[in-house]
This record gives sequence, C-alpha cells and structure tokens, in this order.
Amino acid sequence: MERREFLKNLALGSLALGISGVAKNSFGQIASAQTSASKSIKPWITLTIDDGWFDREKMVNIVNHYKVPANFFIIGQVIEEDSKPWINAIENGHELGCHTYYHDFFSKETISKIDEDFSLYAKTFIDKLGNENFNNIKHFRYPYGDVGNYINKKYISQLVKAHGWDVAWWDLDLSFYHRPHFGAYKNPIQPLDKFKIYMEHMEELSMKLGRPTKTKVLMHFKYPDDLTLRDVIEYSLKQGYEIKRLSELEA
Repeated sequence: MERREFLKNLALGSLALGISGVAKNSFGQIASAQTSASKSIKPWITLTIDDGWFDREKMVNIVNHYKVPANFFIIGQVIEEDSKPWINAIENGHELGCHTYYHDFFSKETISKIDEDFSLYAKTFIDKLGNENFNNIKHFRYPYGDVGNYINKKYISQLVKAHGWDVAWWDLDLSFYHRPHFGAYKNPIQPLDKFKIYMEHMEELSMKLGRPTKTKVLMHFKYPDDLTLRDVIEYSLKQGYEIKRLSELEA
C-alpha cells in the first residue's frame, strides 16, 4: 500500500472513531437526561399506630430498629399503666397523639363524661411524660373514628381545637381485616399485598401530579400488626418511599 493511501485510510479511520465516540457520548448524555426526567416521584407515608394495650415495647422497638419515625396514638389509661415505652418513643423522635383516656364511643357519652375524659388524659400525660411533651402533642384521633352524636359532636370538636390539635384520620387501614378474634381471615388480600396495590396507585398518581402523594397508614399495638409493620417498613424502604411524621406530612 502506498504511503498516501495508507495515510488516507488512517485519517478516515480516525474520523470514523471520532464520530462514533461523539455519537456515543451524546447518546449517553441524552440517556442520562431522559433518566433524570423520567425519575419516578415517590409517595410519602406516615405510620400511625393506635391504642397501646398490647405489644407496646415490641412496636416501638421495631420502628427504632429501622430508624423510621412513627405516630403513636396512646390511650391515657395505657400511659398511666406504664410510661417507659412512651418515654422511649419520645426520646427516639416519634410523635405521640391524643387518643382519649378511656377510649369510649363518644356517641354513647354525656358531655360531662367527655369533659372528665379530656381532663384525665391531660393530667395523666403531664404527670407521666411531662408538661413539655404534652404541649408538643399536635394531633388527636377519635376512638373508633366515632365523632360523637348530634348533641355532643360539636362540643368535642371545640375541645380538640381548644387544645390546638389537628384531627388525624387515616387513608389505609391495615389492621381491621386480619384480627385473630374474627376467626378465619375473610379478606383475600393480605395486609402487605393490600399495601402494595394501594401504593402502586399512589406512585402513578404522584407521577401525574408531579409531586409526592401522602398516605396515612393505620395499625394497632397487637399481633399480627407487628408483622405487618415490619413488612410495610421493609417494602417502603426498598421502594424508596419516604416515611415521615404526621407533622412533616402536613407541613
């Protein structure tokens, strides 16, 4: 091969390599931009756990182990029985909310009994957990979701507002479908499967809205909700869902 032809082929080869390299780099940049643009917007969730009659330390230790925040709605009688789990919860950054002292159905109670309940709750909480922590309460949850009857409903609402508490409802109940005392499990969707299906919808909605959706999950301090709590936390962390306190969720 003549020198001129060799140099010509070498130049063409170098040009081809250069074009190939530019194309590859450009594609990489485009692909990177597309990946960034199509990055999924993950939902936010908050774990709310009610009552506190059973499995107190177990449920608190679970959220502590995974280092995720939770909101505990504890009955006043339970706080009076044993304050240690709730001191542990506060020290680890979890939020406590009011769930009344007796946990009775408001629709069956007189106004005087409701006054007694709120007063006992405040006294017990302050005595056992301190005035500062009582003042840090941000949320109230109605026992059984019962807002009262036509006589006392407005009065109860005014009591809650007078304390400066926001009412905390829930979006997804993972408790009531699998309690052992109901006998055979009647719902074909297990709690984690139910959570997955719900959150898939929330992921799609987050993408459509262009912002994270917010889901409040309800569980209770009793078996098998401890297993559900572990499953929900592990799945949420794996999927990249942000687990937040109620106060953060509503900020």
